[in-house]
Amino acid sequence: MTIANLLELTRYLILSSVLIDSLETLAKRKIYKKGGVFSHYLVLPRLRFSSLFGRTRIFIFDQAFMPLIWIKTTATFVSLFYLSAPVLLFVLLIQWLSFVRHKSSNSAADQIQLIVLFGYVVAQLSPDLLLRQMAMSFIAVNLLISYVTAGYFKLTSEKWRSGDAMRVVLATDTYGDSKFYFKLLTKPFLFKVMAWSTICFDFFLPFVAIMHPMGSLLFIGLGVAFHAGNAYFMGLNNFLLAFAAGFPSVYYLSVLINSALFHG
Repeated sequence: MTIANLLELTRYLILSSVLIDSLETLAKRKIYKKGGVFSHYLVLPRLRFSSLFGRTRIFIFDQAFMPLIWIKTTATFVSLFYLSAPVLLFVLLIQWLSFVRHKSSNSAADQIQLIVLFGYVVAQLSPDLLLRQMAMSFIAVNLLISYVTAGYFKLTSEKWRSGDAMRVVLATDTYGDSKFYFKLLTKPFLFKVMAWSTICFDFFLPFVAIMHPMGSLLFIGLGVAFHAGNAYFMGLNNFLLAFAAGFPSVYYLSVLINSALFHG
């Protein structure tokens, strides 16, 4: 696949992720009103404003923020079918403002989503191949670091190595599935199998992914299955598209590295 094909795939994945994120924000718009948990009356005191952001803080006030989300939703939908540099930059700006506003509740998926969107916009708007390669490498490296970091903390945790952490997580109302959990209780060794499968995927497979394109395809296939499973059993729906949007860049980075090592 060419870099143009990979960017096109990234475009559909990341913009779909941003669109779903925007629609979820609109669906929960009541919590942004005065008295809601995300009202600017509660959010603003928790934010530290740089001189740059100080000039834009008005946009996260409730009266301005929700109209901006409506506009971003429309702009993101349009960008799925028609590419426009000003529209892409607008989507990126509002996504960044939203990320800052939701600082206290952002997840790893929100961070990766912003990183991929930024890298994609830079790559898409750059006329220079080297800058495109750097932008896609930026996405891939950040994505892989996030996996390795998560894997490292699991690998060094006795509770994860024993499978206890997996058992506790699946038992919760927030991230668990009661039917699945009680089935696993009949075969408790599966908690340890699942825990070590997660550790190996997070910590070891990213290194395999960058060494060869076939390794990256293995990582991508298992990554899609991993996040699809998390979405189904744990309700982590936004992780699937956000992380998948970075997978084309992982493949491209593996191609670049493999080419440099063996065909340079």
